[in-house]
Amino acid sequence: APFALRDELGEAAAHVLLWPEHKGQILTLTGQTSWTFADVAKGLSDLTGRDLPFHNIAPSALSEALTAAGVNDFMISLTLGTMEDIRSGRYDLTSDDLQTVLGRAPASLPTLLDKVFASPSAL
Repeated sequence: APFALRDELGEAAAHVLLWPEHKGQILTLTGQTSWTFADVAKGLSDLTGRDLPFHNIAPSALSEALTAAGVNDFMISLTLGTMEDIRSGRYDLTSDDLQTVLGRAPASLPTLLDKVFASPSAL
């Protein structure tokens, strides 16, 4: 899935509202690259210096684990649906619009992960 920092999305939104050249445009404000969960796990491993592998958990196993943890049925359904959407590529909407509006490349995955883990509210 393409990721973008919340502060970059906010900055882009401000540009769109303030600059007339964006009037009437339909923009897709996402990252330019679609990263897999394995990419994110590798990035986190690089960031922490620890081996943090990604394990693709079967939906039934995830459902069982969430049930055992006391998660309600609605949240389990929502989580499983979102995970299936991600697996099927439904959120793989990449675009150069964020870079165009910002006038620079958005944060790379290593930069994004570093910023998010330095300040969890950034994502």
